[in-house]
Amino acid sequence: MNLSTHHNRHGISLLEVLISMGILTVGLVSVLSMIPAGRSQTMKANAYDRGTTLAANAAADLINRGLIRPAGWLSGPTEDKNADGILDSGEDANGNSTIDATPFAVLDPLYSGSTPIWPRIRLRTDASYAAKSLFSFDSVTLFPTDGIPVEIVDIIARSEDDILFSTDVNDGVGIDDPPKPKWSNGSAGPLPTVPARHVFEGVYSQLATLTSTDTDPAKMWRKGSYALLTIVTFFRRDATLPPMLLTDPDNDGRWLVDKTNVPEGISTVRELIKPGAVLLEKNASGNYFWKRILMAADSANTANAAESSDWYVSLGCEGGNPVGGSDVYIFASSIGSLQMRVRLE
Repeated sequence: MNLSTHHNRHGISLLEVLISMGILTVGLVSVLSMIPAGRSQTMKANAYDRGTTLAANAAADLINRGLIRPAGWLSGPTEDKNADGILDSGEDANGNSTIDATPFAVLDPLYSGSTPIWPRIRLRTDASYAAKSLFSFDSVTLFPTDGIPVEIVDIIARSEDDILFSTDVNDGVGIDDPPKPKWSNGSAGPLPTVPARHVFEGVYSQLATLTSTDTDPAKMWRKGSYALLTIVTFFRRDATLPPMLLTDPDNDGRWLVDKTNVPEGISTVRELIKPGAVLLEKNASGNYFWKRILMAADSANTANAAESSDWYVSLGCEGGNPVGGSDVYIFASSIGSLQMRVRLE
């Protein structure tokens, strides 16, 4: 005789409920923790995408404006024989060659720092941009353009010189009408304000360099020769700050940061040098190379009292790390670069 009874349980136990809630909570926390990281990655992707677009547009714009036509360059050192800041191409105040003596020229329309210590170069045709010959590369300070108002240069160099397209009914655009091209309606000041600012609120900007591929001064910057055009793009650049100099005093791959041009509010190497930024290396032979930073790590020897207040950094770069004995210039707020081989006209 079987006296045992069987009870069919209905539903789930309290323990199973608690376990399910725990699993759900862990899942939700994991998802929520990914949101800030996803937002950060999205912002980086947008910056790189827009910077790349600006670099391509800037390269085409500069070529069209005569940057690769050295015959249209004018130079003018801080002291020149005509006292007008403009000299004939390749001649300084003493009649010596200036432009031909350097394989590297810089065009930085936005920089507004101190007075240049080397010859100027600007385009002869419309003076809409100014290149700078780094004949004396003791400092890498880059200088502003001249020839047209700085407000116009600012708009061009920030890729804001394009047409706006409106879908606003107040601009005469009907519901079924296509977007209507229009120029910014401007403001009381020299530059348009929100909502009339052009592409990306003007937070992206660029500078350009030309590096001659000829080592013979007699062939540098001659029509038909080749040069490397580099466009460096920035996100929210402070145009009053020159690049930061790094040196390798011990020749051990640890780079000492010159704090002279470090932006205010920066207190660590990690804040100063971010992956994706670009640097300019001038090696002991006087050659110049742009490189993209992949990694930057604090490498100060804390046990050494002499280094307790110094910033040392180890760099990992795309295309090879900087060579000991070089001067390295870090461009704050840079987000990328574009390089292309061009034939001088």
